[in-house]
Amino acid sequence: MQIADFPGDWQWPESQDELYFKNCHALVFVLDAQEDIREPIQLITKLIGRAHAKNPNISFEIFIHKVDGDMFLNDTATAEQRREVQTMMDQMCPASIKNSDVHIDYHCTSIYDHSVFEAFSKVVQKMMPQLPILEHLLELLVSNCNIDRAFLFDVTSKIYIASDASAVLSSGDHYILYELCSDVVDVVIDVSCIYGKTDEQEPQARAVMRDDQNTQCIIHLTNNTLIYLKMVDRFLALVCVVQEQSFDQQSLIDYNIGVFRDALLKLFNVNEQNSILS
Repeated sequence: MQIADFPGDWQWPESQDELYFKNCHALVFVLDAQEDIREPIQLITKLIGRAHAKNPNISFEIFIHKVDGDMFLNDTATAEQRREVQTMMDQMCPASIKNSDVHIDYHCTSIYDHSVFEAFSKVVQKMMPQLPILEHLLELLVSNCNIDRAFLFDVTSKIYIASDASAVLSSGDHYILYELCSDVVDVVIDVSCIYGKTDEQEPQARAVMRDDQNTQCIIHLTNNTLIYLKMVDRFLALVCVVQEQSFDQQSLIDYNIGVFRDALLKLFNVNEQNSILS
C-alpha cells in the first residue's frame, strides 16, 4: 500500500488528474473541526468531481478531525457534527456528483485516542477484496472457541484489517474493545523492543515479529475477561477478547488459531516458510 500526503491548500492542475487518480483506491480528506470548513469543503467537492470522472471506483472518506474533549465522548455531539458537514457537502456538491453513484463516508477523529486508527482501519478494509472471507474465518474461530470478539491487527500501523461480524455491538462498545486490543499490541511491541530477539539487519522495534508463532500475551481484566494476543505472521497479530472460563481450554484455542493462520496464508497466497523467514 502506498500513501501520498498533500497539504490542505495543495491544488494541482487538471492535466495531472490522470496521474493522481487513475490508480487511486481511496481519497481521504481531513477537515479541521475547530476551523471554518466552508472553504475546504468547496475544494473537496471539486476534487471529488475530478477524481470520480477519472476513476469511478475511488472510495471517498472525510475525516472530521480535532473533534476533541467532551464532544468526542458525546455520541450525540459527534453525530451532530457529522450531519453538519454532510449537509454542507450536499449543498455544495454539483449536480453531476449528486446524480452519480459517488459514495462519501464520514469519520470523527482525534489524536488523543484511537479514533484515527479506527477510521483508517475502515478505509483499508474497503480496499481488501479478501475482507468477506477474512471476516468469515474470524467468525468460525470465534464460534468454535467461544471467543467474544477477535481483531486481526497490522502491528506496525495498529490498524485492524478485519474483525468478526458475529457479535452485535453498539458503535461505542465496539470502539472500546478495539481500543483495549490496540493497547495490548502496543504493550507487546514495547516489551519486545527491550527483551525481544533481534539481529543486525532489522530494527529492534520489529523484534516482536521475529519469532511469530511463539509470541503471545495474556492480559486479565477486572470483569473476568481477558485479552489474548497471538502472532500469526511477522506483521499480523490476532487479538481476542475471551471470558476467563472459556480460556480453560487454551490448547484448543491455540489449535484453532493455527488452523486460522494456515487459511490466512492460503488466502493471501503466501508461502508459509517465506512469510516466517524472509
